[in-house]
Amino acid sequence: MRPMGRGSEADARRCFCHLQGVRPWPQSIYGDTEKSNKDIGTYASLGSGPTSEMGGRQRACLIRSCLAAGLCILVRIWAEASYTASVASGLHSCQPLIRPTSGQISAFTSSLHMRRLVRRRKAREESFDMGDGFRMQVLSEDGKKLDLHSPQPPPLVFIHGSFHSAWCWAEKWMGYLAEKGYPSYAISLRGTAWSPDPLAKDVRAPSVEQHVVDLLRFLRLKNLTDPQRLPIIIAHSFGGIVAMKALEGSGREGASRRAQGVALLCSVPPYGNGPMTKRFMESRGWRTVWDITRGFVLKDGSKDAALCKKFFFSEEMSEDEVEKHRTRIQQDANPFFDLNSVSRRLPSLHSRESVVSDWVVGNPSLERLVVGASDDFLVDHKGIQDTAQFLGVPPLFVKGAHDVMLDVGWKENANVIADWLEGFLSTKSSNQTN
Repeated sequence: MRPMGRGSEADARRCFCHLQGVRPWPQSIYGDTEKSNKDIGTYASLGSGPTSEMGGRQRACLIRSCLAAGLCILVRIWAEASYTASVASGLHSCQPLIRPTSGQISAFTSSLHMRRLVRRRKAREESFDMGDGFRMQVLSEDGKKLDLHSPQPPPLVFIHGSFHSAWCWAEKWMGYLAEKGYPSYAISLRGTAWSPDPLAKDVRAPSVEQHVVDLLRFLRLKNLTDPQRLPIIIAHSFGGIVAMKALEGSGREGASRRAQGVALLCSVPPYGNGPMTKRFMESRGWRTVWDITRGFVLKDGSKDAALCKKFFFSEEMSEDEVEKHRTRIQQDANPFFDLNSVSRRLPSLHSRESVVSDWVVGNPSLERLVVGASDDFLVDHKGIQDTAQFLGVPPLFVKGAHDVMLDVGWKENANVIADWLEGFLSTKSSNQTN
């Protein structure tokens, strides 16, 4: 075989070292090329020793590397084509790119998960036109048909909190409660990955009033404002603020009732996060406040698996399960609340009752449930107790962390909701019989 030139010799040395995962020896150690080649071995004779054991290893390594490179190219081409098809079908909101970035590939992976989630759970994915170019993602699932003599279960409308969207309900709870007969809808609020805000580049994050308008418009589109089909609203974390604001006009002001009941899970209190942050500073110190600040403001809670677990999940949850949820949480880490609008429109500021909200006083038949988690890092027990007082019911605490619908005890937590709903239906059935 023709000997290599000096330039190709150096290239071959670097190539072989790279393939073997070895750091190449610099020539300056010995001062001359021949001695370097002698001590390093046959780096310069890459693939040139037909009877040499080292040459055979080099050739095998080179062949494996070429095959791996070819496979990577094929996977890249497949990912680009599938990603473009995903966008064209309307399943993902981003514009197709010739060469997706790592973030877009992650979003594509998340869209594949959404497809599997919808297919596995028999859930439907719909997109509703809310006006101004905004389309809201809604995951829905029909309830299992029950005894004809049993009362028709009311539809459930799920509202998520920060760093989440409709997927967090479809993962566990929707299918489980559907087996008990409850039809359900989980919405992705404006500004999340699956319901991108078309005005996001021109204005700040959506206001809480805009979320309320979107929610009420969705209820009308699904004919859930009919007195016979009023839903049960189940809201988590910051979604509790949206639920409370949506129900404000259903009390003494004479507006039509908007729900048969409401369940707030680990909800932000009606007075917001301010007083709770002060309590954290006094009881836990500045470290907790800093963790929460960097977790949500700097979005570290969606990037750092350990911080994500501290925020949302119990210690018993496996690292693989945490990572699976974290990748979806990262997709929804964009702010979907204008915090200034929240502070100006807090439910406690717009209630005329000193303790219990006026819309509860005006709707005594409205079923209410307030649930907190024993190991919640983000919402303390005092916040849950104050929310329960605002709704005029005693609080109920379950074991686990903030994400009660995804945590290791999700089934026990879902049964708490199911028992509450069953009691509500029994009472309603008895009243209709009498």
